[in-house]
Amino acid sequence: MILKKSNATYTTIILDLIIIIFIFINILSSIVLAQQPPDGMEFNVDPLLILTIIAREIVLIGLGSFLLFKWFKAEKRFITDLPFLMALTTFILVVAKAYDLYLYNFFGDYDFSLYFTEDPNIIWYGKIRWLIMMVNTVPLVGLLLSIWMADYKKKYFYLILITFISFWTIYIVLVPSFEYLKNVNAFLLLPVLILSIITFLFLYRNKRLPHVHSLIIAIAWIAYLISSILRPFFLTIGEPPWGIAWISEILDLIIWSIATLGFVIKPKYYHNK
Repeated sequence: MILKKSNATYTTIILDLIIIIFIFINILSSIVLAQQPPDGMEFNVDPLLILTIIAREIVLIGLGSFLLFKWFKAEKRFITDLPFLMALTTFILVVAKAYDLYLYNFFGDYDFSLYFTEDPNIIWYGKIRWLIMMVNTVPLVGLLLSIWMADYKKKYFYLILITFISFWTIYIVLVPSFEYLKNVNAFLLLPVLILSIITFLFLYRNKRLPHVHSLIIAIAWIAYLISSILRPFFLTIGEPPWGIAWISEILDLIIWSIATLGFVIKPKYYHNK
């Protein structure tokens, strides 16, 4: 699908995306803020964690906007283009972090197990977060499929993507306990990151996508993979239950900034194209 060049169209699409994001955050905030913690528990805010999340959201919005404008400037634009899909992933991540901001405040200094003992329905707070994470991976999965299945018919592309979305949606909604839910990160996000690393290293080695520095993006994804693995350990250091999770937020902010540099810095073979 190619979009015709039109400044008015570009502006409209950008404004629509921004409006949709903020409306979604507003609706989400209205729903979750209407809830109350279980009896005997209070909200407890970690200022450092809150500030790092807000800083990350601001940076992500800036990075997503930059990628979107870069996509608009291209002579030909496809919805499967890397800048567009990365921008989409970034904006969805902003929504995810907005929800994280609420969850960090909601659960305060209490252990998850205590909350689930008091009110088992609280597991839906986690399910919503993992559903957002699943949606966040969809553009990346679509990108990987468009690269590795370029010679296949489109129907197979959509079949795999729909199967991926359906399976994880059903699993997250039906999973009965938090013990099963918390493993979603290992089986959903990590495989996508590993395949992304392999893909971008392959693209760089074979001098593909000359307008994108695939090696820088691959390095960023490697760092993101390491950060994701370390995050549970950061939660166990310091005051429970979030520990020094703010370090993960800072690391991820830096990592996403590095990934964006992959769209600014050209690879050595760029001039040979």
